[in-house]
Amino acid sequence: MEITLDSLQVHGELDPELWDNFKLKPGIRKALLRIAAEFLISLGTEVELSDVTVTGSLANFNYTPASDIDLHIIFDYTAIAEDVDVVKEMLAAKRTLWNLKHGITVKEHEVEVYPQDSTEPHHSTGVYSLIRDDWVTRPRPSSPAVDTTAVSQKARAAARFIDDILMMDDRMMFIPMIREKLTTMRKSGLDSAGEYSVENLVFKILRRHGYLDKLAEAELHDRDVSLSLAQEGNIMKVSKSIFAEILREEFGELENPRHRGGSHERSQAGDFEPPDDLLLGGDDADECDEGCGCGQHVPAHDNHMVLTASEEINSLASKIADASASRSDLPDWVDFKLSSSLTHLRDIYLYLKGSD
Repeated sequence: MEITLDSLQVHGELDPELWDNFKLKPGIRKALLRIAAEFLISLGTEVELSDVTVTGSLANFNYTPASDIDLHIIFDYTAIAEDVDVVKEMLAAKRTLWNLKHGITVKEHEVEVYPQDSTEPHHSTGVYSLIRDDWVTRPRPSSPAVDTTAVSQKARAAARFIDDILMMDDRMMFIPMIREKLTTMRKSGLDSAGEYSVENLVFKILRRHGYLDKLAEAELHDRDVSLSLAQEGNIMKVSKSIFAEILREEFGELENPRHRGGSHERSQAGDFEPPDDLLLGGDDADECDEGCGCGQHVPAHDNHMVLTASEEINSLASKIADASASRSDLPDWVDFKLSSSLTHLRDIYLYLKGSD
């Protein structure tokens, strides 16, 4: 990767394509507010907007033709849920999907949307409020003192590390950790040395060269693959009788006292027949050991998905135990995902065991 530090070049004025002296041009402001509104609508929940701001190099004097417009949409995360850490994880996924799905540009600059909690401080020497149409923090042109050698070395090392991880078969285990580490690195640099810290500049270089997008796209791809059901190379067919049985079990699970919310009045599933347009396959009978074709005598351990999942779970459990042996500072999202995974595994076990 060729490292360029052109983001350190300081201009004598703000980008004239976006700014009229120190005022954001009305058409630009209106376009950015529309983008913010569309993102909020995509969340599918009502929030009380605190502000929408433009930050980063295009709200400062160190912009380049490759600079993004950093659009921060600020609201109270507790309006969505009390657990702010869970909200952060959900919004991070929403933001990634939004930015990958929408290639929105304003004056040939890509627009990057960032949801931000209203209690979260933002470190930037230039912050412009679109709601008030005025500066929160007015930038001043200055020549920063930057350790360019450290920035280049650290950026190259991080890029090589990401390339190596993306080539691994079990990369899905490591990508969330890498993304969190990069975010923590950037925040640490901003807290200690500001916008021109080595850590923040390394983060910007990786983003500009597409490494953050590579991580996000790889994570989405691997999740899609892991959620796809396949058997002997073909997509698994779900017969009418199996589909009906699944729905009966789901209705039964809603009445299960193990699930929160207590009992609910539901239609009895015993007489349920799924409509034909929902079927993915026919009622093909599986051959039993005796070859009678009754579909009732399924050989033991004949479920390919269960065997594959069990082997993968055992392997991952061992790797997680080894990797976490020397760690005492695991982030909250790790505890949350482990707890969620255990819940799903227990439910599967209880179903297979025939327990209520």
